[in-house]
Amino acid sequence: MNDEIKKVLRMIEEGKIGAEEGAVLLRLIKAEDNTDTAKISNYSKKQVRIIVTANGISKVNITVPIKLIQELINIGKGITASIPDAEKYLKDVYLDVMTEAIEQQIEGNIVDLETEDGERVLISVE
Repeated sequence: MNDEIKKVLRMIEEGKIGAEEGAVLLRLIKAEDNTDTAKISNYSKKQVRIIVTANGISKVNITVPIKLIQELINIGKGITASIPDAEKYLKDVYLDVMTEAIEQQIEGNIVDLETEDGERVLISVE
């Protein structure tokens, strides 16, 4: 068993992270170790960039590995399934479309939104 897996298991055992978070980390570790095909290798290099600006001033500019985003979407689907009336809060959120875009390795803008207050949210796959 490699050191990364041991660390994750230890964090679960010590209560530092929950079982679901641990499972996500273990899947990511396993995916990193599994670089048998070029497709998986290229896929693992892709990232999601999230940029938030307000009146031309950068407020948020982060890059997240695409594998992590995919796992978080899957966890979110499971959580929302157990929340009563969750559909009304997610009526304009298309998780399946985002998941499909990730699986098809589509690059470019996923979300480009500007509010009346001059805030802009840009989410893209690079």
